[in-house]
Amino acid sequence: MEHENLNNQETAQLGIGAVSGCLYAFLYNSCIHESSWATVSLHYSKEGAEKAMREHKQKELDEFNEMYGNDNEFGFKFGEHEDWCVQPIEVLP
Repeated sequence: MEHENLNNQETAQLGIGAVSGCLYAFLYNSCIHESSWATVSLHYSKEGAEKAMREHKQKELDEFNEMYGNDNEFGFKFGEHEDWCVQPIEVLP
């Protein structure tokens, strides 16, 4: 019983008491050939995770254009070796 109360207190402190069994992770892989996925952020809604993904992707595109926009002698293409995704994560009690 005491252990159950402790878990409820921890859940409330983390602010996940209102989660109905699922969170959404926004994941990014900076190099699909040599790296692995990294969790950038967690969200209560799929829409929130997708918004974060769009903003991150735009920021990466802006940086790419700043670096290669005027002089892309090697023909790099934005996002060619990176990937973004949103994955649901089941929240266990």
